[in-house]
Amino acid sequence: MRRYNINFGKITEGKFEFAPNPLVIGGRNYSTNDTELFRQEGYYPIRYSERPERNGYYYTAVYAQEGETIVQTWEEHVIPSEIEEDGA
Repeated sequence: MRRYNINFGKITEGKFEFAPNPLVIGGRNYSTNDTELFRQEGYYPIRYSERPERNGYYYTAVYAQEGETIVQTWEEHVIPSEIEEDGA
């Protein structure tokens, strides 16, 4: 099973990914939160935000790079009702 360090991430070709744990550099394993080591491999600290709550909606996390930080925001989606799905 693959493990991740959820304190760091990167965006490659529009896709977000968490940093691996351990971080492998030059064939050596590093189990650390050293920001400089992660930056060397293209991973940046993640700034998390609180997930909103609203009846009738669900949220998915969206990640974007802002300078040397990955910022989490939330995309809101309407929960479809059973009536709408049946077309009645």
